[in-house]
Amino acid sequence: MPRTLATLLLVALVTLPATGPWNARPAAAAGRIVELDVPAPALADNLLGTPAVQGAAVYLPESYDDEPERRYPVVYL
Repeated sequence: MPRTLATLLLVALVTLPATGPWNARPAAAAGRIVELDVPAPALADNLLGTPAVQGAAVYLPESYDDEPERRYPVVYL
């Protein structure tokens, strides 16, 4: 059930328009995507041979470096 909910959330985020009465920002968001490796010790020596280090992509908004004390919302999928 949680995987279905995550899939629906991802579809909604991708298909909903970025502009509308609830959001006056332009559709093209400025920012960058940072790719990093995340240790996953629970996967070490598993029977499927899945690596114990997994890749992740993180979107950082344009203001991320200028406002280091600001907290940003996060969506994990």
